[in-house]
Amino acid sequence: MKRSLIFLMACAALSVHARNFCIDSPAYDGARQHITMSITRIEGTGTGTDVYADFYGRPGWWFTVNPATVLEGKVSGKQYALTGIDGMTPGEKAYYPADCHYSTVLHFEPLADNDTIVDFIEPDGWQFSGLRLFDEPALPLRTEITGTLADHPDGEWVIIQESYLDQRINPLALVPVKDGKFSYILYTDAPRMFTVSPGLQLLDGSWHTETFISEGKPVHIEFPSGENLLGQVNGGPLTEELHAYDRGAYFSRYVRSAPEYKEYERLFGSGEAFSEDYHALEAEIAAAPDSLRGKLFEKMNELFTSGRAYSPAALQAQAAVDSLVAISSEHWKNEGLIHRGIPAMAELLLYSTNGDHLTDEALDLFDSLFADTLTTHPYHSLLAAKSANRRPTPGRSYIDFSAPDLDGNMVTASNIINGKMAVITLWASWCGPCRQHSKELIPLYEKYRNDGFEVLGVARESVSPDAMKMAIGRDGYTWTNLIDLNDELGIWRKYGVDNAGGSIFLVNREGIVLAVNPSTEEIEAALKHELGH
Repeated sequence: MKRSLIFLMACAALSVHARNFCIDSPAYDGARQHITMSITRIEGTGTGTDVYADFYGRPGWWFTVNPATVLEGKVSGKQYALTGIDGMTPGEKAYYPADCHYSTVLHFEPLADNDTIVDFIEPDGWQFSGLRLFDEPALPLRTEITGTLADHPDGEWVIIQESYLDQRINPLALVPVKDGKFSYILYTDAPRMFTVSPGLQLLDGSWHTETFISEGKPVHIEFPSGENLLGQVNGGPLTEELHAYDRGAYFSRYVRSAPEYKEYERLFGSGEAFSEDYHALEAEIAAAPDSLRGKLFEKMNELFTSGRAYSPAALQAQAAVDSLVAISSEHWKNEGLIHRGIPAMAELLLYSTNGDHLTDEALDLFDSLFADTLTTHPYHSLLAAKSANRRPTPGRSYIDFSAPDLDGNMVTASNIINGKMAVITLWASWCGPCRQHSKELIPLYEKYRNDGFEVLGVARESVSPDAMKMAIGRDGYTWTNLIDLNDELGIWRKYGVDNAGGSIFLVNREGIVLAVNPSTEEIEAALKHELGH
């Protein structure tokens, strides 16, 4: 998501020289791990550069800002050092108050005149790529968002982001909650679907999300409180249609109230849904030392993959619920989609990012319902491109691409893997499971590389390749490694895994995908078969 999607007016226009300026809510191109920090203003004073920042966290938690934090000019390449922070010392701990919100100003050296775009680089993780220190024209749709978060009247924050985008890579807005209330002004180029989520819930890994369409009409959001599980969203006509006809509405109507679903919930709530094998392995994991748990978790994963983790009653209940879900899905396709325009297309775009069967289902529905409708909307071009280049699945060809290597040289995938058995591994330095899967490939690569087996790694990073290079050095990947910085090349989107940290694709010598996310055992079995071992 570029600046054209979330935009607040600057506090003053930038002068010809970058030394004296004031930009509120500066635009930026990419982000990573920013659900606890936002930059609200950048000022050039002539003698320095002031970065106004908000930090969020649980009361009593602490954070620190590395003294080596810099601003790096996109034009000059120069790094501008951190010279101080109001109210705290760089490198020392600062504690969050009761309202979860710590505001301060970070001071840097003055910028050169030509550095109107900078990166904010904090070595311990807070990074913003492509901060734009100049004013841009306001976009046509101005949507005023207000809301309440009743369970946290003393402080919190909410996170606003376009629905289909991955928050680990793309920009988002962090909005403080004061006295249980929040407000934000959102500018967009067209009606788009956004999500709003409480920050503390996101930190916990389980959160409630409300959605709306930015259509130039006021939006008011009330998050659920107490025993109430449902929030309330009031907005313009498109937002009202979204909530009347979204897939969740049909799920609630045809599934949640059914006796079969209540039995399904009872089984899982009581523990009766799981098999004796599952409970035995669960007890073994609880008693095992850390050194043995990795292998035991692999066994647990195999139980779930094979279905042996579940009791016969649970499998029967799951089948009944699956039938109900299929019915609700058909009603949604036949009733909800045909009643809506932009909200329906927005939902199809969201479902197309799943990287599973829903991706193809969403694109098939787009082809049949929207191929010649709403063709000027930005979502249409995204879905049309996805449909024209379907995600690689078994039986389809892999999608060729070009990306820079560690030295900045552009490399084309087909030049590396054509005519060979190959694994394309999409990963990221910040994705633990991705790195573990990549490390498991190393013995296979060393064993079969001289027999016609190739591995091509592509890292999804933000700001710079530094974290990727460090991960490669630590993990020991010796194959060709490329980078998609700030999603500029759209490789994850092309491969239908927009919201995933990574994915693995096993490709044969004809360029046909044999498997998606196979285990190392499955990869070796295919290598032995295809390479004649």
